[in-house]
Amino acid sequence: MREGFDLFTPVGKAMLTMLAVVAELERSSTKARQMAGIVRAKASGQALGREKVLDDATVAAWRKEHSASIAVTAMQFGISTASV
Repeated sequence: MREGFDLFTPVGKAMLTMLAVVAELERSSTKARQMAGIVRAKASGQALGREKVLDDATVAAWRKEHSASIAVTAMQFGISTASV
């Protein structure tokens, strides 16, 4: 509507289609550049993602020592069940 295309005419439909193609092309190239950057960072040994707050071994040892469920362990350490 902002561009003033009449989508009921063949020319308007063609313009809308062309804009959609350009948008999809730009999204694909952005994703490809992002993935190339991630591969380069991994190859150089950079750590990716959020830094861990707790040591996995500590959580596992506590859970085993107390025979605790995943939910109880998560509440004990203040983390999500997925993190456990």
